[in-house]
Amino acid sequence: MRKRFIILLVAVAVLFIGSELERQAVASEGSGQEVFDVVQAADGLDQLIESTVGGWAYVSPMPTPRMFLAAAESGGKIYAVGGMLPNHYVTNVVEAYDPQTDTWSTKSPMPTLRCAMGVAVADGKIYVIGGYAQGYLSNRLEVYDPQTDTWSIKSSMPTSRDFLGAAAVAGKIYAIGGGRSVSNGHLVQMYDPQTNSWSTKSPMPTSRYAMGITVADGKIYTIGGGLVWTATATTTVEVYDPQTNSWSTKSPIPGPRYRLAAVTGPDGMLYAIGGSDGGGHLVNKVQAYDPKTDTWSSAPYLPSQRWDLAAAVGPNSTIYAIGGYSYNPYGCTNTVLAYSPVRIVSIDIKPGSDPNSINLGSQGNVPVAIFSTPDFDATNIDPLTVTLAGASVKLKGKGTPMTSFEDINEDGLLDIVVHVDTTAFELSLGDTDAVLEGETYDGVCIKGTDTVRIVND
Repeated sequence: MRKRFIILLVAVAVLFIGSELERQAVASEGSGQEVFDVVQAADGLDQLIESTVGGWAYVSPMPTPRMFLAAAESGGKIYAVGGMLPNHYVTNVVEAYDPQTDTWSTKSPMPTLRCAMGVAVADGKIYVIGGYAQGYLSNRLEVYDPQTDTWSIKSSMPTSRDFLGAAAVAGKIYAIGGGRSVSNGHLVQMYDPQTNSWSTKSPMPTSRYAMGITVADGKIYTIGGGLVWTATATTTVEVYDPQTNSWSTKSPIPGPRYRLAAVTGPDGMLYAIGGSDGGGHLVNKVQAYDPKTDTWSSAPYLPSQRWDLAAAVGPNSTIYAIGGYSYNPYGCTNTVLAYSPVRIVSIDIKPGSDPNSINLGSQGNVPVAIFSTPDFDATNIDPLTVTLAGASVKLKGKGTPMTSFEDINEDGLLDIVVHVDTTAFELSLGDTDAVLEGETYDGVCIKGTDTVRIVND
């Protein structure tokens, strides 16, 4: 009973401090809409303590704690851009995370101090759009080139807005929705880097801000978000097709959420990460959407609740959840969490052969070994799901895949060897790597890479 009482006192103190901090944050200018609204309570006292749900792991923390930041991947590194500091001042800091070394470095700062902006990547460059700029709404478009560590200023977005979403499709940048007015929440404006110009596109059906936004199969998915003026979180999922300049509605996310992050995972699933339920409660939910079946499922939850975070996918098939406002540790955070929905496996194309020469003109098949480890049973892989460089496993009589089980590397564990049809390879002269993908019988996605030497006799 005494322990419960102490926990209750701590929770009340934490919530009081949090409410005071949030009340000091920036409110809408003249609109009456409080965009940085109050955090009222957690989803229960026990959830103030770090969750033990597996799946997410802490990696090296970001040097600068911040929320309302943006994140993007380019050239194998994750860039964390702008945001709001714990003292509620907006920042222009840019920091880069290298997944290979688990280290952070500081890059050239953004020209404008901003938070709650949209970000998208096209041709390796990072486009930062709009946001809140310490006292006013911004329509600035600033572009960062990671190769030169320099910024350039481009044609401004026609409408100043914050809490918008941004996405790139076919080299064009789309700025969608945003706060402060119902009209802003419908807006879709497209930037063409080739002409340095903006144009208006078909409006988003549901006026929203602070939604999750991500791209899959050339379409832009907008997930959840808040209804402007009411700050009510929604379950709405609407999809924009740039080719037809049209919108469609998909299955709603289970439970309302806004001020979340969203990414398209290496397994093709769309992940909605963290946020708030709109009732003043932060959540640590992570839910996955399958665009092929229009269905949602649960994914491993974050260790603790957080909102106003950023997320990006690294080159190592890993999703990173970065910064935000957290319940553990409490407040504006620099913690970074990593989750891989894909099991990285070790493979050997043409076991025992070096180099792995592949003749694209042959009519045969290429054997590939997928190795077991003490914590992974390769014999549980469904060979009918396996592809190597886009080519499926060859079938024999009655549609049976050509496979065998052998201890190829003599480690005492059975490996699986699949034979891939060479006529279907999506390879060309000059390629030096081939990627294998597939699934286990219990639905775990796998991915492996090996070197190849392409010949075409």
